[in-house]
Amino acid sequence: MKAAIAGLLLFLAATPASAAGSMAVTFVEDRAGQPLDLKGYGLTFNEEFDGPLSLQGPRLFAPVHTPIGAGKFDDPQGPAYAAVEVPGEDGRDVTALSITAYKDGGGWRSGNVQSADAAQSYRQAPFGGKGFACRGCYFEARLKFPQAAPGYWAAFWLLSPDQPGIGHVEVDVIEWYGGDPKGHHQSVHVWSKAAPAKHTFKSNFVGMKDVIADGRWHNYGALQQDGQIVFYVDRREISRVPVTAEFDVPLYALVSLSVLPKEAAAAVGPMVLYADYIRAYAPKGL
Repeated sequence: MKAAIAGLLLFLAATPASAAGSMAVTFVEDRAGQPLDLKGYGLTFNEEFDGPLSLQGPRLFAPVHTPIGAGKFDDPQGPAYAAVEVPGEDGRDVTALSITAYKDGGGWRSGNVQSADAAQSYRQAPFGGKGFACRGCYFEARLKFPQAAPGYWAAFWLLSPDQPGIGHVEVDVIEWYGGDPKGHHQSVHVWSKAAPAKHTFKSNFVGMKDVIADGRWHNYGALQQDGQIVFYVDRREISRVPVTAEFDVPLYALVSLSVLPKEAAAAVGPMVLYADYIRAYAPKGL
């Protein structure tokens, strides 16, 4: 673990700040449809949203992250978060987290939940007794998206804790833009503290609009393994991308709902994202 972080610091320290642009990596889809194999992995983080909802730990925290998009993130006392009964695919009710984007006066409010508090996210506080981050793990969320609509911007994503003066990495397991017909968006990013407004990234698009917005529950996951990130829907691969050394660090999970700024004027609230669970599986013996 210490060696991995040291490698990250050396890599980023030796890398000059560059203008925002594409990473020199390529997404591939030649194994699309391959089933996920979790042999050798064990469930290590599990939030099922089946009991009283706490977003001040020990598993999840809100809002923590700086607001994204056209609006502000609510604190847990606001109406953006609720544990609700949602019809399941088999007709049974599912207890789920709902995050709502809603109009508040002339602006928007929405929400974000994550498995790291502010000190862990930004000040390198340890993960022990609360929060969760994992290196070499498979992360998964069971989500339900609404019908496509302008302004809707939802995501299940992963971040590494900030390295002071250095930066962090980001893996977007799925970004769903309700006004974008392309469907499933996946991305990898490197954010540099040396040039805060600039970063490098690479994105991929898979035409799954009719799956994502079909009104049913689907599993969205990403596996961090052997120098690559592999993306899954319903535990079948859709793409993979090789990543560089700075991604070989622990990651924590986030589920967010925002409003896309360029579509905010056309957006109609409320908009809702449902999460049945957030899980992570670690290699056994880790």
